[in-house]
Amino acid sequence: MYLVTGGLGGVGLALARHLAEHWRARLILLSRREPSPPESWAALAGSADPREAHLGRELIAIASHASALRLVAADVANPAALSAAVAAARRAFGTIHGCLHCAGLADYAGVVMRRGREATLAVLRPKLHGALALVTALEPDRLDFLLLCSSLGTVPFPTKFGQIGHAAGCEFLDGRIVSIDWDDWTEAGMSSRPGTGCAGFWATPPSP
Repeated sequence: MYLVTGGLGGVGLALARHLAEHWRARLILLSRREPSPPESWAALAGSADPREAHLGRELIAIASHASALRLVAADVANPAALSAAVAAARRAFGTIHGCLHCAGLADYAGVVMRRGREATLAVLRPKLHGALALVTALEPDRLDFLLLCSSLGTVPFPTKFGQIGHAAGCEFLDGRIVSIDWDDWTEAGMSSRPGTGCAGFWATPPSP
């Protein structure tokens, strides 16, 4: 079973779909957003809002291929809420074999002299505090892997000019276990689907 944080965002949905289509994995998608029940996904897919429509289509596709799918609302950077979510996931599906940490916030606070401390900390929370909370919450599971989703914005810095919260969070992830520095993702469209490079995550098929 696999836990995906930021599971209702563009990156989380795309990676969850890859796991479902290629490995028929059991999936827990964790998000701060209160999940919509499965019976509402068809209506969501027909929404005039492209992001909502994309979310509905992806959830339907993931559910059609995954061995099991559950959506859980919790803030990954809140240790108590995360521990409760992980405990519920274990009760539902058993051992957690791997985690993909895709949670994050867009950094629109602006350059340093025009932003406040709170705006930067808000962007840091899901990446930095979320990663630390995950390591603690998932320690009993002896994971096959913990994959951290970072950004190429930490390399060519001008592409993320002024986004110090984003850059600092990604630099923290890059110094940890295993991180992948993604380019920008288009959450509203199918261009957020990963390419063939995604198949290189595992040398052998992961546990279902």
